[in-house]
Amino acid sequence: MFDPIAFDNMKVVLEGHIYDFDLTGEMKIIDRNDWMNLAKFSRRYDISFTDTTVANTLSAKITLQANLQQITAELQPTHPFTNEIGAHLSISFILQKQEKNKLESAYEQVVKQWGNRRTIQQRLIKVENEWTQEIVVNFDRLITEDQLEDLLDLIDYTQQTLIVLDQY
Repeated sequence: MFDPIAFDNMKVVLEGHIYDFDLTGEMKIIDRNDWMNLAKFSRRYDISFTDTTVANTLSAKITLQANLQQITAELQPTHPFTNEIGAHLSISFILQKQEKNKLESAYEQVVKQWGNRRTIQQRLIKVENEWTQEIVVNFDRLITEDQLEDLLDLIDYTQQTLIVLDQY
């Protein structure tokens, strides 16, 4: 029988909680990707969604990643880096606009309220006549299976942040 790694367990919990919101109509799932990079032996999962009460130009994407070091630490219990078991987590808030001057500078300030232990990046992307503003919150530590409840709370907080961002 397949013995899932921490990444798989966290992915299933994350995905299940968001799909529960989708089934109740509170959120709408926009996209979902599950990658395995065989050249570098890494895993990446992301799920994009929006709250059904916000503008359809505003969404969030949660990304979970595990690299070779995290996977090896778990699969080989004698590995010296067993403290590396877990995955990296980031959350992106994405706003699509037609004009660059309509981009919201207040968005980054809202996301900065998430705390100091996170790295926040902002990207502006132009494709043809449409601008995309993306604010990425990177958690600067590994997320472990011991934090599954926190992961569920994080999804709820992401949904609440979408609602706040929609008010700007």
